[in-house]
Amino acid sequence: MEMMNKIWRRDPSSHNIRSCEWDAWHGRAILSNVDTHPHRDLSDQKNGLAAVTAFGRFTGGRFVVPALNVKFSFQPGDVIFIRSSILSHYVTEWHPIESGDRFSIVHFNHEDVVNYMNQV
Repeated sequence: MEMMNKIWRRDPSSHNIRSCEWDAWHGRAILSNVDTHPHRDLSDQKNGLAAVTAFGRFTGGRFVVPALNVKFSFQPGDVIFIRSSILSHYVTEWHPIESGDRFSIVHFNHEDVVNYMNQV
């Protein structure tokens, strides 16, 4: 929150990207019908958490963290917090229900932005 408050004070127009009064992430990605492969988000904050949410009408699509040997159910409305730059992760195959879609929203902070704002 301290970093986000610095960003908002430094650039008042950044208030346009806020989702609520207590935003804790400066970045968001909206993914539509995307298949993912095992990856780490190397630009994300090393000691921070990314929040991943799922929406839509689909079956399958488990959230996998190979290093922890876990597969989480990842259904519409679920939220998963992960150290995305450290832990490799991906979503297994999913299938639309009828003509449904699968969306996910990922909230994150990039390490370089955090470092820059800590220097300001």
